[in-house]
Amino acid sequence: ESAAQSARLRAATESQWKGTPVIRLASAVAALREDLRVVQATLPEQICRVDLVDSDLFQWHAEIAGPEESPYRDGVFNFLIKFPVDYPVQLPHIRCVTPIYHCNIDANGSVCLGLQTTDGNVGSAGSAVNVLSAIVSLLSLPLPEDALVPSVAELFLSDRRLHDRTAFEWTSLYAA
Repeated sequence: ESAAQSARLRAATESQWKGTPVIRLASAVAALREDLRVVQATLPEQICRVDLVDSDLFQWHAEIAGPEESPYRDGVFNFLIKFPVDYPVQLPHIRCVTPIYHCNIDANGSVCLGLQTTDGNVGSAGSAVNVLSAIVSLLSLPLPEDALVPSVAELFLSDRRLHDRTAFEWTSLYAA
């Protein structure tokens, strides 16, 4: 991990999620403990490695390797995941700390996974393992219909070669 990546991760963690203590539901703690166990047992570490931020079960740092068949190959992308106090009722907040050229991840690191349902009921789609799997899936194949960056989505649909070349250049520059 480079010094620049460490600095970005530290700054993002300190600036965005500092605040007053909150009361966390015992059911959320139990669900997160189980989800962390499932993630560590299910997702191979060479694809996705998860650590707690400051030993806080509600804040995870995930390092996700770019899939081999994608323009994100050879890159490692850092994500911060903050779980709500009523998890798993609500989806976690996800932020990509590594700059990435992707239609579903904007310049602020906001990520659109396309998991939200129309009735607001997240269900098992919002489990940590499903969220992490959805991120890996997005790196394999972006979802232009759920784009946060319309210009990147348009390029993905109109000129896939140029899109992939640009994404690979960004990966080489920021995630290698």
